[in-house]
Amino acid sequence: FTVTPDEFERQLDAVLDAGLTPVTFGELVHGELTGVVPPRPVAITFDDGYADFARWALPALTARSLPSTLFVTTGWLEGGKSREPGPTDPMLSWSQLPELLECGVELGAHSHSHPQMDTLTGPELRDELVRPKDQLEEALGREVDLVAYPHGYNGPRVRRATRAAGYRAAAAVRNALHPS
Repeated sequence: FTVTPDEFERQLDAVLDAGLTPVTFGELVHGELTGVVPPRPVAITFDDGYADFARWALPALTARSLPSTLFVTTGWLEGGKSREPGPTDPMLSWSQLPELLECGVELGAHSHSHPQMDTLTGPELRDELVRPKDQLEEALGREVDLVAYPHGYNGPRVRRATRAAGYRAAAAVRNALHPS
């Protein structure tokens, strides 16, 4: 889902005006696990790793001191060993990822080639979960234990494989309204 930079800034201002408590996805997960969730939490997340995140979203987030989580599709990033077919829009580069961490962006995996996970064979599924985790950990020098399922789809088999790959939590899509 795409919005203009001006509309994105209006949405960020609405988050602040509503008195919500911005947290990273990892902080939200940790709070759920420990039973210590801040009042009215909201996690601002991004998928894929488009270059416009660094150009437009990050400055808007930084200007408002808002945390965010970016789940990257490792096979789509510029400067990688093997680039998978993907979007024609510019993507972030591997060299930008440490800079994003320095700016307070939490990074997670979003697979390697962005497939619909529940359609993959066992070995393909394992590769789409393990390869991005390994690549991100090597590039960042830290553990990456969060993943967002491409297209949001997951079933019991995908969730089991996600746990087996070493992820602590996964983000999915549920087409429903959340009561405020």
